Formats: sequence, structure tokens, C-alpha cells
Amino acid sequence: MHILVVSGHSPFSKRKVDLHFLADAWKTQGHTISFIRLGSSVLHSLISRSSDPRSVVSANRWYSSKDVRFFDWVPFFHFFKQPFRFLDRLFRLYPLQFPRHALQALPPAPDVIVVESGSGLALIPLFKKTFPEARIIYSVSDRLARLNVPPILHRIEKDVLPLCYIIRVPSPLMVQDFAGHGDVRVILHGLAIDLFSKEYPSPYRTEKTAVYVGDSLMDHDALAQLATNFPDWQFHVFGQGGANHPYPQNVTCYGEVGFEEIIPYIKHAAIGLALYTATQGGDYIRDSSMKMIQYRYCGLPQVVPDLYSPDDPRCCAYKIGDAASLDTAFRQAQAMGRSQSHDFYVADWVDTAAEFLKEQQV
Repeated sequence: MHILVVSGHSPFSKRKVDLHFLADAWKTQGHTISFIRLGSSVLHSLISRSSDPRSVVSANRWYSSKDVRFFDWVPFFHFFKQPFRFLDRLFRLYPLQFPRHALQALPPAPDVIVVESGSGLALIPLFKKTFPEARIIYSVSDRLARLNVPPILHRIEKDVLPLCYIIRVPSPLMVQDFAGHGDVRVILHGLAIDLFSKEYPSPYRTEKTAVYVGDSLMDHDALAQLATNFPDWQFHVFGQGGANHPYPQNVTCYGEVGFEEIIPYIKHAAIGLALYTATQGGDYIRDSSMKMIQYRYCGLPQVVPDLYSPDDPRCCAYKIGDAASLDTAFRQAQAMGRSQSHDFYVADWVDTAAEFLKEQQV
């Protein structure tokens, strides 16, 4: 089977999202994988005064790496949040920029096209017209409201839902978002169990260690508070977001590192931190947060806002903005300690990937 993955996340990034693991699993299962990367444009680079190395090295052409074909698309403009309302109309023309030769160079035609939340939604009509026999799966990695996308993309999402064979959501709380739209399938995130089952030496010099993985909705003030109020603890932070923040000296920021490099820090930590800020419609994070899944599998007590706390006695919840509540949650996590038993079930990414390819259930 030929599977085309359309994502705003680079497959070569050190930061791993669900579609990276899914694509690896599909490849392991013997499927052919092609990958279209979105999320950049010439106009955005000019407005933000940023440079994008992809526009020079590999943009708008297919190339291969490790038996997977990749296409980095850098059009003149793309969807991004901006103050100029007239650009919303311009965004309607976004799919017209996609080079037709890119799809013509895809023999054999894809059997399945997986599109994640974001700009790829606007390309679904083009994919359906070009590959009418392909099954289009909309993988709702996040609600668009959470991603803070331009309003026009919300309208496009509604327009293209009837073209989707399956709508996949990673949380039961998201099912109602797509009521009346056919096969809405709850497929929870998986885990790289082969990697987490390995034995790793501890990277820590002390047992009083808390780990924070990822920078999405990261509450820097909450982390700084814990580090200040618990100076005998060491806090280890992974992700780009924390690199330039003025934390106390007992916070170590590593930036983005390879996924497997982070695993020993999770497995040997005493506490897992999921210090999210509040966001509109973010309740589903309690099911979809990959770091929380990893913490739970490794038996870590977690400190997490009550807005996102799953039904798990090992999650110590606090109220966002309530300093006393946060400190109390951290003390509860200390007293709880790490569990040595894997009593939390999570599917392997291989099994999760197979769920995507099951026949339509409606």
C-alpha cells in the first residue's frame, strides 16, 4: 500500500509527533511512504524576517532518504496568523500554488492520504480530484482553535470533512466536534514500547529529579516557581521553548535532542512535569499529551493542571495561576514516588498504525 503523509512537521526534526511514529510503523509493516511537508512560505519569511534553509536546499522537489520520498513545499504564501484581514481572501488561493507535477510524479498513486490538522486541509480537494480512489484520513492531531490558525482555515475544515474517508481523533472528548461526519474514529496515541522497554543507565547524579519534555503551551512561570521553591531538586527540560528563559540554576535546559536520548531522563526521573498553560478547547490534552503518556508508562507521578489531568491517581493536579496549589501538587508527587510496575496500558505505535488502515466502520 502506498501511503502519502501530509504534515507541517519535518520528518527530519529531532522533535517527534504522532505522524512521525506512524510513518515509521507503516514503513516497518511494508508500506510505501511518501511525505509532503508544509508550513513555510516566501511571504512569511519576508514578514518575519526569518530565513528558511529548506527554500534553498530542497524546496519544491522530490528527494529520497532511507527509502521514503519527501517533498518540502515552500509556496509564495501559506496560512499563518497575521493582522491584515485582506490576506484571509488571499489564503483561499493557497492550494492553487501547489505544483501539479509534484502529484504527477507519485506513481503509483497513493492508496491512503493522511492529512494532519493545519494547512494540509486546504489541499484535500486537490488530492481527491487527482487521486479519486485514495482514502483520505484526516488525523486531527489538535483542534484548530488550539493551533491559533487564521479563521478561514476553520471554514475550510468544515468544507472538506465530507471528502474524508475517516476522521481520526486522539481523544474521546473530540468526537462531538465532528458529529454527523461519518466514521469518526478514536485512535489514541501509541508508544515506542521497544525503546521504552530497553534498559538505560541513569543520566542523573541525584534522585531528586523532575523532567519536563516538550514546549507546547509551556508554563515557564510555573517551572520557575517550582525550581525556586524546591532548590534541592534538579529540573531537566527538553524542547526549544525553555532554552532562553531565565530559570534558577537548578534548571538544566537541553533544547531539542533526539527522541531516544530523552528516554533515560524520563525512565529514571522521580517526577514528570506537564506544566501547561490554559488554552481554548484544550481539554483533550489529557488524552493526547504524548509526554503524559510516556510519564504514565514509566510509572512517574505527574504534576499537571486540573484542566488537563486524566483520571489517574498518579496525576497530582493543581490550579493554573495558584502558586500554593502548584507547590502542594509537587509535594504530593514527591511523597508518591515512582511506581515500578507497568500498570498503565498503551498500544505500540505499530498497533496504532494498523487502526488507521482498517476498513471504514460506517
